[in-house]
Amino acid sequence: MQDYTNENEQWDAIKDWLRKNGLSLICIFTITLAIGLGWRYWQNYQLTQKEQASQLFDQLQATQLSNETKETAATSELITRIADELKSDYTKTPYATLSALFLAKNAVGAGDLQTAQQQLQWAVDHAPHADLHDIASVRLARVLLADKKPDQALVVLEKLETKAFAAAKSQVQGDIYVTQGDLAKARVAYQSALNALPADEPIRRYVEMQLNQLPQ
Repeated sequence: MQDYTNENEQWDAIKDWLRKNGLSLICIFTITLAIGLGWRYWQNYQLTQKEQASQLFDQLQATQLSNETKETAATSELITRIADELKSDYTKTPYATLSALFLAKNAVGAGDLQTAQQQLQWAVDHAPHADLHDIASVRLARVLLADKKPDQALVVLEKLETKAFAAAKSQVQGDIYVTQGDLAKARVAYQSALNALPADEPIRRYVEMQLNQLPQ
């Protein structure tokens, strides 16, 4: 690099360099600032979304509890309204998926398996976490089986994403194979469920009963 003999020459060199590169520096600074502000805004927006969704979900739970204690048309309508708001305005939060599970549960209780399937399919498609996806998938498979759609139920179960639901998956598969008359596959499925369940898991006794009731 050239040596400058005095401060004036150094300053002239700096001004010359700024004239040549100043616009680039301003652009870089502006872009960096915009990215930083944008990221901060996005974080604040996400936090606000979660807080608002959490408050709505608390309201949904309270209304659901009230509805279970004394069911009325008004509380049922309010549950649907809150759940729909969570699904439309807070789709990417876990609370939206949980609200769909609420609606599906209520639909099953009312004997409306078609609506239950729609809500559970929504939950499967929009679940932000693998665990929620698999919870919704297992429930959807059970509803499909109840609606006499065993082949569709098997397809749903094959798309589970975690090992945590291996036992539930195998148990439902066993139920499906029983309805299809394939007792050999049902036996294998129930045994797989037992193998995946901890020894102290209460549901083991029920699965064992299902296995033992199969004709030899």
